[in-house]
Amino acid sequence: MRTEIRTEFDVLRQAVQEVFDLDIKSKTRERDYVNARIIFAFILWERGYNKSEIGRYLGKNHATICHYCKNFEGYIKTDPLLRRKYEESKTVYFNTYDPVYTMERAELKKEVFALREKISDLSSQIEEFRRAQEAASAEATRMSSIVKLVSQRTRMGSEEEVERKLNTWFNGLY
Repeated sequence: MRTEIRTEFDVLRQAVQEVFDLDIKSKTRERDYVNARIIFAFILWERGYNKSEIGRYLGKNHATICHYCKNFEGYIKTDPLLRRKYEESKTVYFNTYDPVYTMERAELKKEVFALREKISDLSSQIEEFRRAQEAASAEATRMSSIVKLVSQRTRMGSEEEVERKLNTWFNGLY
């Protein structure tokens, strides 16, 4: 097992153990211990590690890790305490460990290019939203005097009648 994996695994183990207040490598089958191992395995699997590496670290068969990851979504949906501990474990882990420090040069380059792409996409989205905001603002400005006039001259409670008359007039039936 590579040393950077060992480091990341150790940091996550520490985070999960902090949340659950137990040792996830303990051989017991008590529910809290199993839940802690499930969360540990699922977070690492999400991070892209293979199930055999995770299993070796925990002293479990890779089939056990497959079972954990396969059933994790169902567990989270039905157990709010497990969901809360999962979120808390992830928060503690990501506040403690930044995987950038263990990335190789090629991985860092790939990450930088992916982030540049994301920045470009977000900049395009921002520009689209800005244009849409300007168009909406121009439309609102164009109609503001009409809205102001209707608002001033419409008695409270007669909005539906005014709307009906405006629809009739705009439909050319007047």
